[in-house]
Amino acid sequence: MLKNLYFLGIIPPVEIASEITLMKQFCADNFNCRHALNAPPHITLVPPFRIESAGLHMLDALLAQTTISFAPFFIELNGFDHFSNRVVFVSVENNMYLNSIQQHCAKAITGILPLDEPDKARFHAHVTIAFKDIDPKNYELIWSHFERKSFNRMFQTNALFLLNYKSGNWDISKTYTFGK
Repeated sequence: MLKNLYFLGIIPPVEIASEITLMKQFCADNFNCRHALNAPPHITLVPPFRIESAGLHMLDALLAQTTISFAPFFIELNGFDHFSNRVVFVSVENNMYLNSIQQHCAKAITGILPLDEPDKARFHAHVTIAFKDIDPKNYELIWSHFERKSFNRMFQTNALFLLNYKSGNWDISKTYTFGK
């Protein structure tokens, strides 16, 4: 049976997402680094996983039940950082509630799906600007463009998003509003 590819994340409000999309577009236009444009700006809570359509109904019920206990909370984006020479991103300030929600979601999903050992994967909240298709020759140029820039935004989030990979892009499949 065909398994579709999904991930679970938090998407910032439109105004902030638009600003981050412009950063991604800058990387695409100036450094031919386009891969990050395949998804809306987001904080990944559970990395991509495959699930059959039959299991999707169980996942949907699980996420709906799980998010009932969550309350809206604030997330602060502050500056830029990178993972070695392969990812440039907007930094997310350490947030105990975000960390707790990530752990809760990964643990809940692991109950129905064999994820890649979520306990061993360290969660580092961030919003990707460039990754995967960064040419090593351009990495330093991309990083030098962002490393000294200031970017500080705060937003309240009240939902998790399940995104589905279709035709080369990640699209929102379902929204799970906290407390509902």
